[in-house]
Amino acid sequence: MRRANLLISSAVALALGLPMAATAADTGPYIGAMVGYSSIDVAKSDWDAAALDAFSSVGGTLNSTSLSKNGTAFGVTIGYDYLPNLGIELSYIDLGKAKGSADGTAPSAGGTVALHIDGTFKSHGPALALTGVLPFGQGWTADARVGVFYGDTAIDLTASSNGVSASASESKSTASFMGGVGVGYAFNPNWSVRLDYLYFNKVGDENTTGQADVNVISLGLRYVFR
Repeated sequence: MRRANLLISSAVALALGLPMAATAADTGPYIGAMVGYSSIDVAKSDWDAAALDAFSSVGGTLNSTSLSKNGTAFGVTIGYDYLPNLGIELSYIDLGKAKGSADGTAPSAGGTVALHIDGTFKSHGPALALTGVLPFGQGWTADARVGVFYGDTAIDLTASSNGVSASASESKSTASFMGGVGVGYAFNPNWSVRLDYLYFNKVGDENTTGQADVNVISLGLRYVFR
């Protein structure tokens, strides 16, 4: 069986153009954590249309809107390199929030009142990915990953006027493609730091929460059990 594993490892490495590792020391489990910057590609036109619908539904007037697509992402990972250059990862990832706001007026018994609406688009959940690793220098590695993000995506809305507020939300769990590339540096046999780019395609549900592509740039720390 060990001979078969080595043959499989050799074939995969040759097919991918990866360098061969001499021993199994490069395989095994690891844990990691990351934090980073996320860009949630919610369309400004979609937020404007949603805000206009909300104001129109109460006979109000929309004056202005704003949208911030940038959030803070974070996550934790457990992984296992079952071959020197190939592995699998299970992660929990929070993609952060996109935040929108809208201001205008709405009719009331005494005339009109100011009306303010806040909205957030957020998603978090587990991800499963296959990884490929390529050493390219003393302590340095490059890698790529491809997998599935199963996100619980929600859109939350809060309307406030004259000190009174009301909230509504929609949520949906959906599967989305995820992929990424990264580079790492091991500063001792167990610990390494990482810089990664991750891409999440069409997070959310088109008919309830809406969908958005998400890009994440993160800095992480990893501990390998040896």
